[in-house]
Amino acid sequence: MVIKIVVKQFLYYNLVFLLTMSFTIMKFDNVLQHMKPCIRLNKNNKGRDFIIGDIHGFYNDTINLLDNVNFDPVVDRVFQCGDLTDRGPDSLSWLS
Repeated sequence: MVIKIVVKQFLYYNLVFLLTMSFTIMKFDNVLQHMKPCIRLNKNNKGRDFIIGDIHGFYNDTINLLDNVNFDPVVDRVFQCGDLTDRGPDSLSWLS
């Protein structure tokens, strides 16, 4: 008798889990359908492109690195692909 109850509970919880996951996947798929596609940029023929990952609020360090490679904001581009703020000593500078 106890084994039957345990098996029923196990099946019930797994069914609830699977239904929840299915619902979550359907909602995520719905979100993806409404997202705009990624933007496409033309090739930077005049300057250089820099891709920077997680900065985490290290504003001065990032500016110093860009200075070290003679970053020219007129022709060069920076693409930031990660956490801009968080943890670092100067997160607010990125927001100002």
